[in-house]
Amino acid sequence: MARYARHLTLSEIGEKGQLKIRDSRVLIVGAGGLGCPAALYLVAAGVGKLGLVDPDKVAYSNLQRQVLYRTDEVGELKVERARKTLLSLNPETEIVTYPFALDVSNSKEIFQEYDVILDATDNFSTRYLVNDTCFFLKKPNIFASVSRFEGRLAVFLPGGPCYRCIYPNPPEEAILNCAEEGVLGTVPGILGTFQAMEALKIILGLKDKTQTQLLVFDLLPLDFSQTRILKHPNCSLCGPSPTIRKIESIDNPCEIAPEIEVETLKNELRGSSSIALIDVRELDEFSQGTIAGAKHIPLSTLLNDGVEMASNKSLVVICESGKRSQVAARDLIKKGHSHVRSLKGGFQLWRKLALYH
Repeated sequence: MARYARHLTLSEIGEKGQLKIRDSRVLIVGAGGLGCPAALYLVAAGVGKLGLVDPDKVAYSNLQRQVLYRTDEVGELKVERARKTLLSLNPETEIVTYPFALDVSNSKEIFQEYDVILDATDNFSTRYLVNDTCFFLKKPNIFASVSRFEGRLAVFLPGGPCYRCIYPNPPEEAILNCAEEGVLGTVPGILGTFQAMEALKIILGLKDKTQTQLLVFDLLPLDFSQTRILKHPNCSLCGPSPTIRKIESIDNPCEIAPEIEVETLKNELRGSSSIALIDVRELDEFSQGTIAGAKHIPLSTLLNDGVEMASNKSLVVICESGKRSQVAARDLIKKGHSHVRSLKGGFQLWRKLALYH
């Protein structure tokens, strides 16, 4: 009574609604920028069972936005650290962890245990897998995504339109937006909190089941737009003549090429002649400094002209931040080069770390 006093005084919740929350089971796919605030608010609200799916470990770059984790937890599994923090907030909630990636072999079995699914993922292959699994199991899918200062939110309910009605297939150009697009830390905090709100509305029966809205937030000018989503007549999943009849895996266009850390590259370059450095920045950037021995091949030239590379060398691609080098590395891999890596953080990080050594 004391813990949920502010819920009990709301006529829309009361004791009956709080019991509904207690009996609810919510799954969050992705324990990152979106999943962290969503988990905190759902556990604080008193959900009976919360599942967390995420294979990753805590990294320093997570701490700017993933508020469940602390500096001394870097290197540990996200879901396990999240479980400990969430139980300290509310020991009455059952926290179930899945420290592995969601895939076709396990999504159905996991989803069956839950009433509401939150898509807090950061890649397209998992996003479509969440959508398709929710469709076949008739589970509500609360979707959110973020980039830079923007966010998107939609709730896909059983019998209504699905994610494929607005995004039939993953965009082929996704790699240009996923590698190192960046995000202001508060943006996923806001969107993840909205996801928790929508989950509670479904649990309490407060959700409008007649419409699905796509909300697009631009938090720099603090503006948002709202568009009604209708069932697409040719949707390959929920349309009248579906071509997708079972849960299938989706190739991830946002899958990144292998990366190499700055310190690792420095160590490998010492006394080694087996590494070829390729700087894909523009000439004005290259002329202001690069890594000693790097060959300058602008990205447009590399992509369009089929530049020949030494077959006996391990290729490391450099750009300013690590974004263009990802595009170049993927292109080189597609062209048959077996050992290609992108410098994580780019020359910007290389230069920055050099100031402190």
